[in-house]
Amino acid sequence: MKGVSPLLSHSLFFIIGIGVSVLILTTISTLKSDLEERTFNSELNSIADFTKNEILSLYSLSTQVDSNKNITMGNIKLSLPEKIGSHRYTVDLYQNGVGVRLFLRNKTLQMNRTVNISAIMTGSSNIPAYLKLDLFENGTRLISLV
Repeated sequence: MKGVSPLLSHSLFFIIGIGVSVLILTTISTLKSDLEERTFNSELNSIADFTKNEILSLYSLSTQVDSNKNITMGNIKLSLPEKIGSHRYTVDLYQNGVGVRLFLRNKTLQMNRTVNISAIMTGSSNIPAYLKLDLFENGTRLISLV
């Protein structure tokens, strides 16, 4: 650059370099956050599907028994990871469904699955967790998460 002092041209290149560096770092950070969220959503989907299938298999046991007294049909330990990407999560049972929530720094991710069975479902737990099935003499089935 003819006619411009070397100090001014070096300062200009330095400022442009800082601007490009900030742009690159911001782009990398955004891509990392998007990739993490996709990975977390995939894990939450897997955990929700696994929990739903365990509920269905536990419920199928209760359909094979007619009881005239209150009994606990079974306990199943959910074989799930304690954390997803160093973040703790919870599994929730609600009427006709299961939900999995992961708490991140600035947001909460949640996946839900519908479970169409004739049972009362209740409970919320961190991992490790157990599913418990109680069969009552009036025919009511209670699936709880403990």
